[in-house]
Amino acid sequence: MQFMGSWITRTLLPTAATAVIDRGISGETFRMWPRDRSSAVLYGQDRKVLQWIAVLALWAGCLVEGRTFGSRYSPESPEVQAIVERAVAFLEKEGLSDDRFGAASLAGLALLKAGKEPTHPVVQSAVDRVRKRLPLSDHELSTTDMVYSLSASIIFLCELDPVAYRREIQELVNGLRRLQKPHGGWGYPSGHRYEQYGDTSMTQFATLALWEAVRAGIPVPGNVISAAAAWFVRTQDPSGAWGYQGNLSPDWTPVRQTDIRHSVSTAALASLYIIWDLAGLGKKENKDTEESSLPSVIREVRREQTFGPAEVQVRVDAKLLQMAIARGKAWFQANYRIDPPRFRYYYLYALERMWTFRELIEGPIPDAPPWYDQGVEFLRQTQQQNGSWFHECGNVPDTAFGILFLVRSMKKSVERVRSFGEGTLIGGRGLPKNTSQVVVVGGQVLAKPELANLEKLLSALDAEDVEERVDVLELLGELSAEEAARVVSRQGQKLLALAGSPAKEAKIAAIRALGRSGAMEHVPVLIHALGDADPEVVLEARNALRRISRRWEDFGPPDDFTPDQQREAIRLWQEWYLSICPNAEFAE
Repeated sequence: MQFMGSWITRTLLPTAATAVIDRGISGETFRMWPRDRSSAVLYGQDRKVLQWIAVLALWAGCLVEGRTFGSRYSPESPEVQAIVERAVAFLEKEGLSDDRFGAASLAGLALLKAGKEPTHPVVQSAVDRVRKRLPLSDHELSTTDMVYSLSASIIFLCELDPVAYRREIQELVNGLRRLQKPHGGWGYPSGHRYEQYGDTSMTQFATLALWEAVRAGIPVPGNVISAAAAWFVRTQDPSGAWGYQGNLSPDWTPVRQTDIRHSVSTAALASLYIIWDLAGLGKKENKDTEESSLPSVIREVRREQTFGPAEVQVRVDAKLLQMAIARGKAWFQANYRIDPPRFRYYYLYALERMWTFRELIEGPIPDAPPWYDQGVEFLRQTQQQNGSWFHECGNVPDTAFGILFLVRSMKKSVERVRSFGEGTLIGGRGLPKNTSQVVVVGGQVLAKPELANLEKLLSALDAEDVEERVDVLELLGELSAEEAARVVSRQGQKLLALAGSPAKEAKIAAIRALGRSGAMEHVPVLIHALGDADPEVVLEARNALRRISRRWEDFGPPDDFTPDQQREAIRLWQEWYLSICPNAEFAE
């Protein structure tokens, strides 16, 4: 791609730019394209072909340079880096001056995204502030800014180290779940004049935080995301925008909203794209002939990869979601501006997020406005002498929002969980630049000839070392149902043995593979695993049983189960299986 982009930009771009538009497709002129087509020199099919050659050339150049489509600036531009450096210097001095622990988390997040080390004093102080708030009391959860603080802290810790801070992230996620309202949104606490509503700003922030948590491997119940999706659809204005406090539609038909703002409308549209991504809608499988015999989980390094995602079952009506996105895009196109009257820097943070997810899901947008260039210029012009920005959120959050926009924060997060890029492996480990004959399996780099077909993979289960078998089993947990059924039919006894292994990782990997297979005969083993002493093993067994039975919500235990709920879940699952297989026997 780099060679192709270079060739196109060197060879085609000059010709196409001068031939298609007599003023040239560059700078300010290009950024108006394709609205200003009156000055085209060529006409008919030839003109259209050359126009798209120019677009392709510029897109290829953007890929090479890391720029937004058609933009002058990128996060690597010296002008942008100078702005960021001044803002970073402000946060290094004043990042802890805001008493809200969520504000400290935003400051820590911005410093990390700008390249500061995890050991930076402001980053570590932000961690301490989060930890001091845990465990979360009911009184603390009743404060008006708690949804913001929880969400910002989840995003911050997921960026910092989702493994080291898994316990803290899980507790913060549990706090968000407790604050979700019955209609699916998040909003002000009991006693507030808006308590019955969902707040669009809080709900979008919570949605982003849950996406970060899921992609970092933190389990989030699918019904939490599904309920939020329903809330966004039911609170959309007929124009496609969203208001400050959501007025619920009784029948999914858009109803009039009040206090419509650019900031929350853009953030809500970004949230719909995020939910689309979490629901796995519209994903394309790459099925090259040379790898048709391999499980779909084994991909070339160049392809999409995901860093440790938790499995989440999100139920949404794709058509309703698609219609809401279309209305939101129409409103945005008609009302776009870089400097809205309210919450400008919060808006920029949401704007970068919306475009990142839109391009992720829809691909390059040739007629997108020059939002990044305009944002850079706006931030340059409004930056204070001390390096900060200030509008309505406070100088620490607003400065963090400005940095997160400039460094393309959301784009970095998406790239971290979805792709390695050339010569880069998850966690920053290096690869040879020539990766055409390399695949990634369970975080390990293997040559393609070593994995010529599925039988080669299955033979790895013969390894005497349990850890080696677990590496393979972790792959099997990601197989499609058809692939998993094939594996279980041939290696079922090994999987059953590992499901009873004293090694936790072996249990979880084997249970996941058995669940993927859909084989009813293994249900007793999975029910037995529900009685395990380790909660992670119990929940993995529950998820496997739900997958096999298709009873996604009926039987538990819940995520934060008690011993009584665990015993009750075992009883219910046994009764269900006996209704299908009356002669079934269960191990004590």
